[in-house]
Order: sequence, then C-alpha cells, then structure tokens
Amino acid sequence: MAFLKFIDKEGADSFMSGTAQFGRVKEYLEIEQKYAEKFLKAEQKKCAGKTDEMEGKYYTTKNQTLQGIPVRLTINADRQDVDYALCLYHLDDKRSIERITDMFEFGEYVVKIEDELEFDRRIKNGAKKNKYLLYNRDVLYYQDESIEDEMKVMDLMTESLDHVSFAKRKELFLYQNEYRYLLVDENADEKNIRFKIRKLEDIATIMTRSEFLKTL
Repeated sequence: MAFLKFIDKEGADSFMSGTAQFGRVKEYLEIEQKYAEKFLKAEQKKCAGKTDEMEGKYYTTKNQTLQGIPVRLTINADRQDVDYALCLYHLDDKRSIERITDMFEFGEYVVKIEDELEFDRRIKNGAKKNKYLLYNRDVLYYQDESIEDEMKVMDLMTESLDHVSFAKRKELFLYQNEYRYLLVDENADEKNIRFKIRKLEDIATIMTRSEFLKTL
C-alpha cells in the first residue's frame, strides 16, 4: 500500500532528494540502552522511540529448569557491527494503525512513499551499484513465550545470520509495523552508510504530523 518514514525535517528533505541512509544496528542498540528509562515503562507495555534493547537479538523467557525456575534465553548473532538498517512503517490493509501517532517519536514529519515497488527498485539498484549486500522484508514480530513464533525466528535465521535483525518482540514493537532494508558491509566502520538513489518527488510526499493525520 505505502511506506512511511517518520523523521525530522532535515532528514525528510535529504531522503526526498535521493539520499538513502542506513544506520548501524550497533548504534541503534547503544541509543536504545541510553534512553530506555526515558521511553520504556513496563506498566505501559509499549515502546515509543528508539528503545529496543533487544535490537538484533532474539529473546525468550518461555524455558524453565527442571525445578520450574524461568530461564532467560537470548540469541545474539553478533552482527550489529556489520548490519545497517533503513526502517520504514509498512502501511497496508493487514496491519493496525491504532498507535500510529506513537511513531512521531521518531520525528515530526513523515515521508509517504506511494509506490512501494518503484522505491524498492531504486534502493536495490543503489545498493547493487555500490556493491552492498542487501536484504529486505517485513519485520517478524514474535511473542517470547510462543513456541510457534520461536520456530518462525529459527527458520528466519537459517536463511542468514543477518536475518536475526528482522525479529522484534511483538508485545512492545508491533505498533511500528516495520519494513526493514538491511545492508551488510563487513568492512564498514561508520555510524551511517549513505548512497544516492533517484529523487523521490515523483513517488513520495513530505507531510507534517497534522497534515498526515488528516489523511487517515
């Protein structure tokens, strides 16, 4: 249906001009840990902004010892140094937009990409031209006590260790409806990776918060 990028004005202008920016997954994790107390409140059972302490990991508490003591299991593929992510909100008919206003924690502007297929083509062409390995898909949201979801995550990881970055905890992050482009660079040592694609004016629009909410 459409991709949405929630972002500040400067970032929105840069994005529209054809600059694709991928943030290092490790940097996301460090930012999330820094601001966790500010944004993540257990009683609210939600997460707004950049506060996923399990970014790039799989986490479950469904296992127990023989004595019934809960065991916290975390699978970390240790890919945060080489994985870079471009994160979008996937606006489609299958997903709820109930908490979409929470997405403005990422910025007071939104770039709405009307043509998903054309945007996908431009991103992939840009990555190929710059010789980057690129994965893309909807994020897999899992419940940490679900055996079925655990099997889905394991299947995801058998495709590639990089795919663990596509798994996020459903309870906290389902509202983000994320579609992720994941770029892999084994030799990069930068906070962000940027490359140019075609300008987006023909397939996308910048809107303020109030302008966008009127379209829903």
